[in-house]
Amino acid sequence: MIRQLSILIFLAAIFALEAAARRSQVWAEGALSQEEFESKASDLDVRLKGAIAAFDLNGQLETLRTLNQLMAATNFETPPACAADIRLHLRDLELAATFPPDQFARVREIQTEKQRGDETKDPDEKVRHFQRGREIAAELFGEASHHYITCELSIAHHLYSIPEKREEAFQRTNHLLQVLDSLGASRSNRARDALVVLFALYVMRDDFTKAIETGKQAAALFETPGDKRRREYATLTGTLAKLLNEAGQHEQALHYARTGMNDSLPLNGLQTDDHIRLLREYSRAKIKLQDHDGVQDAWSDILMFTTNVPCFPLHERRELLVEYRSVLQSLALEDRIPEVDLQIAQLKGVSPPEPSPAGEEQQRLSAQYYAGMAKYDQARMEFDLPGKIKALYEFREAAAALKAAGSAARVAEADFVLKDLLHLEKSSEEVREIAIRSEQERRLGQSSKDEKKQWDALVHFEQAMEHAKTAVGVDSHLYACAEVSWAETIVEMGDERRRTEAIAAASHVRKVVEANGAYLSTLYRTTLAVLCRLHIGQNESGPAIEAGEKAVALLEFEDLDQGPYYALLTSFLAKMLNEAGEHRRALHYARSGLYGKPPKYGEYSPFYARLLQEFTRGKVAIDDLDDLQPIYEELIQISDDNPVFPLQRRIEYREEYLAFLNSQGNNQRRDSVVAELANLKGTQPLQKSRYTR
Repeated sequence: MIRQLSILIFLAAIFALEAAARRSQVWAEGALSQEEFESKASDLDVRLKGAIAAFDLNGQLETLRTLNQLMAATNFETPPACAADIRLHLRDLELAATFPPDQFARVREIQTEKQRGDETKDPDEKVRHFQRGREIAAELFGEASHHYITCELSIAHHLYSIPEKREEAFQRTNHLLQVLDSLGASRSNRARDALVVLFALYVMRDDFTKAIETGKQAAALFETPGDKRRREYATLTGTLAKLLNEAGQHEQALHYARTGMNDSLPLNGLQTDDHIRLLREYSRAKIKLQDHDGVQDAWSDILMFTTNVPCFPLHERRELLVEYRSVLQSLALEDRIPEVDLQIAQLKGVSPPEPSPAGEEQQRLSAQYYAGMAKYDQARMEFDLPGKIKALYEFREAAAALKAAGSAARVAEADFVLKDLLHLEKSSEEVREIAIRSEQERRLGQSSKDEKKQWDALVHFEQAMEHAKTAVGVDSHLYACAEVSWAETIVEMGDERRRTEAIAAASHVRKVVEANGAYLSTLYRTTLAVLCRLHIGQNESGPAIEAGEKAVALLEFEDLDQGPYYALLTSFLAKMLNEAGEHRRALHYARSGLYGKPPKYGEYSPFYARLLQEFTRGKVAIDDLDDLQPIYEELIQISDDNPVFPLQRRIEYREEYLAFLNSQGNNQRRDSVVAELANLKGTQPLQKSRYTR
């Protein structure tokens, strides 16, 4: 059996070499441009990640060889940082291909340990998995290897957040950078990640000169748009801009603040803090340089974020308002100061919350927090009332002790659910059975909804509401969950006759949730999203925007996989805000929705198209026309490639593009768009877009 396996591996290697040779022949005919490289490399990167997730070492090896060939066939002014990472990873796997089967299997064990370490919430388990992976990597490949470096970097990244372990993290990170330098990989993504950790450690040591030097080195290695959308880039550039402003280097501070704002993801969970920091340091640098252009807009965005972000600390909002007051004085806008003074006065006496636990205690509480959530979900699936109560108390205790942003809302959410459970604990067996039937009916309703059987879903949700009303009353968590599911089904059915009834139902759920303080719950987020969509159906833009902004802020605060639902809400908000003349806010939501990676094809592609369209409309409205042509081209391409787009939309997109081309004097592309419009109009009469100029 082992002999047969060895023969198969040998044959696979031969075929891989032949394929590589064929690729070399093709690429030798003419070097690729960087644009062609980026397109091909993106597809290969997806394939590599899939092979890593599946622990497919042969797939990883083949993909890395292809990437390496691609690197060699591209005309680079400067090779990208990932080139060194590819070489290191490839060297490990080419060595692994020579291993006997038992050693080859141990390479998979390294990757398994690394994945387990990334996934676990238990801090001790996390380090144990990383260390185990590092030990195997050292045995198979040595310290100067991709697998050893990635495991060691994961350990350092985990340790630097623990005060008592920071010196160890500092030593490990410096050692890693020396190893990478000796391998000729000082310009690699692994070196970048190590420099980010070292930068944070220097800041914590108050060694700001070293921090600035290290931060600049790290920022230079965030090369691709994908790199710059990682949270680390926003944190790095914001903190670097702050240090440079404090050092009096305002031109450089402005550069990093502007770069961070332009290239990083504007809002994504806790990244809200990073974006506020970037805007704040941008404003400070501008004022010091006596260049006030854009300062007022930056502060408008800051205050919008502090208003919309759930559980934004009131003492921080007060600090920002005090600084904004001094900015208004610098801008000679004294007429706005009384309104700001009133807001400051309303927050008088607000004090910072108690500090959160640090180090290993924080790690322990976080593990308890997530364990409590998991236990509750398991008990809920099994209709285990005592299990649910015990798990919620465990979760509640950890949430309260963590004292993190939103802790009070998490505790309130647990109390809201516990109110139902404790009532049922004291009730008769018959009442508890009725509550179980309510949960069962709601699950059946959700299954029917997923299968697009909305009428069946409505019946199940109505039954769930009746059972919940009998068991725990209409102001309970159980009843609210069924009621909002019923209202959401009405939205998805497009049933205009019952829309007013659905608004009343969703409004009741919102009132109940707010009365219980569960502002961060999934129930609250779903309710706000449903209300937004219902008000849009009623052409009530004011209530729709208010509910929609809160729903989007909750999605971002939770740092969730945003997907099509996020694209739906942000595209609606961008459209309504553009129509209301709030173009900067519209651009914010259009940009955020696009960064959320909405689907470009299939049934959800119209959300992506709407985001692109509203982005162009917002840009045109504020007369910021740079780099819009590729966006119009993509909008047209998406609509042409997707059969779900009606003809009228394709005409509308080209009408707006034509207006843009006329404004730019681009006659060559203009003529082809005119011809495309003539062809489309021959199919259906044109109804002009209200945005056509």
